[in-house]
Amino acid sequence: MTTSWQMLLDDHGLRPGAVTAAACLAVLAGCMTLVVSVVVVGALFPSGLTDPGMIVAWLVAGTQVAGAVPLMVGGVRLALGTGRKGVVAGAGMLLLVCGAYFLYGVIVVSKDDTEGPSGPILFSAVAGSFAVLTVGSLALSLSRSATEYLGLPRRPIRSFRHFETASSEPVTDRRLR
Repeated sequence: MTTSWQMLLDDHGLRPGAVTAAACLAVLAGCMTLVVSVVVVGALFPSGLTDPGMIVAWLVAGTQVAGAVPLMVGGVRLALGTGRKGVVAGAGMLLLVCGAYFLYGVIVVSKDDTEGPSGPILFSAVAGSFAVLTVGSLALSLSRSATEYLGLPRRPIRSFRHFETASSEPVTDRRLR
């Protein structure tokens, strides 16, 4: 039996670097967004739904989680060569979230007298860095080499537990475990 890492090996040995980079960026952006989502939900939880501003904040947090999950799953599917819809959908949602955070930093945080001049800049820079990561993943997944790679014929993906070598014998090489 091979390990689950063997599933990420390319059948043809032709996976372009753009696909690998897009998949890694997508999974990284999704994981980082989920970590930030825990912090955001933790900050919002004591406030509840007291005013319209809080309702919008909860909607942004929900969209953030709803975009991170398909982005991560889409990154894995892209690495396996089975599609890029998750990357496109997740990246679209996360770009909306980044835009909302950027506008919040420019409009709300900049008018707060208790914040120093670096508050809006820092808030907008973090949103911008997430946007750059997401746009990079999206652009690479939509590249011509990714389109050609996804068009290659594939053998069906089998379960991790039942994945065997071509000779149907268990793998004995320690390097493959």
